[in-house]
Amino acid sequence: MIETMINWGVKYVFGMAGHSNLGIAEAIRKQCENKKLKFIGVRHEGAAAFAASVYGKLKGTPAACLAIAGPGGTNLLTGLWDAKMDRVPVLALTGQVDIQFLGPGSFQELDLTAAFQSVTCFSQSVLSESNHSELMSLALKHAILNRDVSHLTFPNQIQDLMKPYVEYYNNERCHLSVNRDSPTGREIQNKLFGSAKIISLPRIGGLHHIYKWDKAA
Repeated sequence: MIETMINWGVKYVFGMAGHSNLGIAEAIRKQCENKKLKFIGVRHEGAAAFAASVYGKLKGTPAACLAIAGPGGTNLLTGLWDAKMDRVPVLALTGQVDIQFLGPGSFQELDLTAAFQSVTCFSQSVLSESNHSELMSLALKHAILNRDVSHLTFPNQIQDLMKPYVEYYNNERCHLSVNRDSPTGREIQNKLFGSAKIISLPRIGGLHHIYKWDKAA
């Protein structure tokens, strides 16, 4: 999604990295290392929103601002209203608590999609089933064409989403529950999975090993 954002012409991200946006921050860091993006750290999220707004006023193209869940996200609102009132394209990216904590009033749990609704022309949550590149494209298309603010919020586990969940070995679909201590399990792991991250989940009768690859972010 960050690559798609760059392809739409976003060159600067202003913001703060924290516990609920570390996946996005890591994706941004990698693009900064590749000299495709610049990240400007700030001491308050409001400064990030105002900086993105001023950039849009001077350049006419969108910049992004980044904040964590809850009050970190809502701190963006005043700067985003500045952008909206002056018809400036801005992309707001916010972290979010894990999906299972939405609703019961957990720590820093806030419906950011609804909170940003009045200040944006596009505000959506990114889910595991989302078409991620299309969602980012729609956010930036709305911001640029409408000269307005777009917002995407990323629950924690979406930022760690890996792909693919299933691969093929000798043209056959590999079952995710392989015994890594068996010769067959070691062969599959070495030849197919390589350095893939292995998540072991408890289940009846043993452990369920899930192999995951590149991050969707």
